[in-house]
Amino acid sequence: MILYIVCASIMFAGCDDTSQSSNSIEQITQEAADHAGIDRKDVAAVVEGNVITHKQVNAYIEEFRQQNNLVSNQAYKEYLDNNGITQDDIRYRAIKELVDTVLIEVDAARHDISISQEDIVAQINKLASKYPNKTAWREALKGAGYTEDAYRANIKKTLLINALYDNVIPEVEPTHEQIEEYAVVVAPTLIGKRSSQILFSSDDYAIAYETLLKIVNGADFSAMAIKYSIDSSALDGGDMGWDCINTFIRPYQTALDRLDVGEVSPVIQSGFGYHIILCTERYDAPLNSQGNIDIDAIPPDILDYIIQMMSSVLKKDTYNTYIGNLEATATLAVFDEQGEQIPLETVGFATQTTNL
Repeated sequence: MILYIVCASIMFAGCDDTSQSSNSIEQITQEAADHAGIDRKDVAAVVEGNVITHKQVNAYIEEFRQQNNLVSNQAYKEYLDNNGITQDDIRYRAIKELVDTVLIEVDAARHDISISQEDIVAQINKLASKYPNKTAWREALKGAGYTEDAYRANIKKTLLINALYDNVIPEVEPTHEQIEEYAVVVAPTLIGKRSSQILFSSDDYAIAYETLLKIVNGADFSAMAIKYSIDSSALDGGDMGWDCINTFIRPYQTALDRLDVGEVSPVIQSGFGYHIILCTERYDAPLNSQGNIDIDAIPPDILDYIIQMMSSVLKKDTYNTYIGNLEATATLAVFDEQGEQIPLETVGFATQTTNL
């Protein structure tokens, strides 16, 4: 490992001795290939002493094509043409993704973060439980272009990234100016309705219908929710919040879409039971006298949602910077299929560190 650290300083410190740098890179690559038990010509990249082979890169590209319904050469060509990219661009993208995966695993180990097989299996079982049986689950994986091994690797990487997010990536609080700039863009897209509900069990249609009649005849909806609803929202008079920042089941959303403010739905059935729904408010982005978004008039819970979105964007940016710094400080070299070294910038790797 000392050898790799010494060589990394030669590779990335801007050494003027090109032959020494090239010899060092070749030495690292040959030693990594020997350690992995493969031919030097099979090396697509070497990162922190780990080898990525051309076979792995080709497999990644094949999975990408499967997942995006680009199996036929014609479909693949049209995809490349429509996006203004080449097969080399796809290959570089695959190499970068595979290298970053190694860097994430190495960095996680450096921070004593590990993902056990039990963690992976538990996550997969959680997702698979949404399907009626194992056959349906496997068919879903196949339809999405994943092998079980590839999906397992993807789950492991996702769990590692989440762990890095929680333990390593610093939190970044958005400034007031950032919130305002972001809100101006996002607020107009969050058109929606606020609603309240009274939820009855699937055995209580008669009670639900009687309650609806009481409401139609003037009974207070909140009071009825507190008295009858079996949902936790009963404590808030049945308030369910805004549909533009929450996800409701289809029967509920369909019924709400048909309501104007102040209107009450008929008794609606879903897998949870019977619902009575009241549309309480409608949200359209508020404008000030100059016709601009009025930040102060955005409902507090919608503004909180916008701030959470902004925080997520900032944390994602911080994570990308963090990964870029790992790239810039790693012992890393990339090769084409003829064994010629490819400049790291060409592949898209960061070569200089940035302050977090």
